[in-house]
Order: sequence, then C-alpha cells, then structure tokens
Amino acid sequence: MAAAGVDPGGRLDVVSADLTSDDGWDDAVADCTRVLHVASPFPSVQPENADDLIVPARDGTLRVLRAARDHGVKRVVMTSSFAAVGYSAKDGNEYDESDWTDPADDNAPYIRSKTIAELAAWEFAEKEGDGLEFTVINPTGIFGPTLGPRLSASTELVRAMLAGEMSAVPRTHFGVVDVRDVADLHLRAMAHPAAAGQRFLASGDRAVSFLW
Repeated sequence: MAAAGVDPGGRLDVVSADLTSDDGWDDAVADCTRVLHVASPFPSVQPENADDLIVPARDGTLRVLRAARDHGVKRVVMTSSFAAVGYSAKDGNEYDESDWTDPADDNAPYIRSKTIAELAAWEFAEKEGDGLEFTVINPTGIFGPTLGPRLSASTELVRAMLAGEMSAVPRTHFGVVDVRDVADLHLRAMAHPAAAGQRFLASGDRAVSFLW
C-alpha cells in the first residue's frame, strides 16, 4: 500500500494466512461481516503436475468459507475467472453466467484449478454454508494500473511483449477488463442484497489480440 501511496489510517489489520494451511484463517475473518477471497496461484509457467495449482486453489477456498461460516460472516465474495465459464466447447460463441467449463476437459492446470475451486465453493455454500451468502466474480484477463513493482502474470505478459522478450506473438484473442472495474464490481457484489447467490462475468465489450 505504501508503494501505491495509500494510507489506511489505522483501518487495516494484517493477518498471515496460507491457502495450504488451516493456521491464521480464524484470526483473518474474526469480527468481519463480509470477506473477499481473491487469492489463487497463477504462475506465468504452468506446472507439470496440475495438482500444484488445483489443490491450493480448491482447499484454500474451502478454508476461507469454513472460517467465514464458523465466525458468522454474512457474505463471501470469491474472485473466480472466466476460465471457469468459457473453456469448454458449446454451440455458438456466446457465454453467460450459466455456463461452466468442464473440469474433466484437458485444459491447462490454471483453468482446471479455477473451475474445480469454484465448483467446490458453490457445493459448500449450498450444503454446508449454514446461511452464509456467497457471490462469485468471473473476470476475463485483468489489466490496468499496478500498485507496485510486482506484476501479475497477465501484466507480466504485456511487459515481456513490449520489451521484445517474446520469441513469438501468440495468434489468439481474449477478453479483457480494467482492474478498477473489477475492484468496483467486488465492492458492489459485497454490499448489494441482490448479489447473493449470483455469478457475475466481468469483461469489456470485445476481445483483443496481440496482433492488432
């Protein structure tokens, strides 16, 4: 936050927690009414073993949900991905919040991890949530101003291309969304009563390509 020039003014408590461990989550959600779960591993190079991404994404999400339920949190908003929506073939090219990527498809580990984690989260909310409200945001590629020198995997891709470090430019199209719009959507999903139990796709109005 210091790198971004933001002063929380004593309104921020920092608690250490790990997606692969139960430690810390009770302290993290204690006295909270709403929780945003935005963490999930997204390396720039996909691992050979898909479980290196799937297990922490799924189990970490369930740890957050269990802690939130046990401490009486009203609502959890999860940052999922369009990866959990539109990476299985269907008739036509239009996808909406009712679509799901098939977790059994032979997709990249990150795509499978986001799909499996979100499916597990919805199942938990339905069967074990005990009244916990649950909402999901499914953004496409997130780009925009960074808070510091550490770049996300998607932003690092753009930096590498502009720096001439890529040996080839992929012939691909993908949806994009501004990080500030995604942040605003999370706040709205956290606060609006009608957002409970909903999935929200976040994307611009057209796909982009590195070749344009």
